[in-house]
Amino acid sequence: MIPFNVPNLPFDDLISPHIGELETKMNTWIQSLRDYPDSHKTKLRNMKLAHFSARLYPYADLPSLETISILALWIILNDDVHDGKTGRQLETMCRQSLQLLDAPPPADGHYAYSQLLSLFGQEVRKKQMSPRWMERFKQHLFWYLKAMQWAADFDAAAKYPGEINFTQMRLKAGGVLMFTDLIELAIATELPLAVIRHPVIEHLTEITNYILCVDNDIFSLEKEQLQRETMNLVLVLQNEHGCTIGEALNMAVERHNRYLAAYLELRETLPGFGIWAAAVDKYVYGLETWMQGHLTWMQKDTERYLVN
Repeated sequence: MIPFNVPNLPFDDLISPHIGELETKMNTWIQSLRDYPDSHKTKLRNMKLAHFSARLYPYADLPSLETISILALWIILNDDVHDGKTGRQLETMCRQSLQLLDAPPPADGHYAYSQLLSLFGQEVRKKQMSPRWMERFKQHLFWYLKAMQWAADFDAAAKYPGEINFTQMRLKAGGVLMFTDLIELAIATELPLAVIRHPVIEHLTEITNYILCVDNDIFSLEKEQLQRETMNLVLVLQNEHGCTIGEALNMAVERHNRYLAAYLELRETLPGFGIWAAAVDKYVYGLETWMQGHLTWMQKDTERYLVN
């Protein structure tokens, strides 16, 4: 890969003490997948998805980490299964996925990959998340699925969007909004609507998701280049500015640094939230372990972005 200035973050770099138990559980789910050859299951194990959850939510209890890990496995499989499809071909998948979230999982414990979403839905309902939280999560799931269709059409046409359009849609296409929703599950506290929609909280969450997307696109660049994908910030910048890939990489790192500076400045303006102050502190800390854990997972743990 072309040398570049690796992004850095100033947040706590932690991993859950439950990582061993979580990895055992993840391997059980991977082994239970139907219609996947052993070679593919080995690749899934090497992605270290248990480490993904354990780094991003290091403060969560084991049942919450297991619930989050089911979604992580589903979203990885969903991205891979539908790679190369057109937007029209993805319409049925979008509709079925929304239905599967509310459907019961198979009783025999063996899953087609899509049924992991049913298992996730069942586990979330055990957590007794409110109908309001579930509707927000479903909205973010819908955005992710629809944005996949949008991205697929650009890939099929081998065209690049402009950076502004790309940035707006990338936030939805990455699925990261669902995972920031899960911070509330992980801290075992739902924030009231007036808090979660407070402009500072909304903007901190948005910036977090932008940083995650930028970092992902930097580390997945080489693999996505080989797969001739267009939905990568570095490739979008290269196309828009007519520059070298090295220059575009450094521009992406500059975006990371700019977002981080904006986040740190905005965090200093957090107002008091009365009886919700402690919960807000936990939520904001969750945003920061999300950013740091995601970066560390890509740098140290996963083989997701290795080029074969």
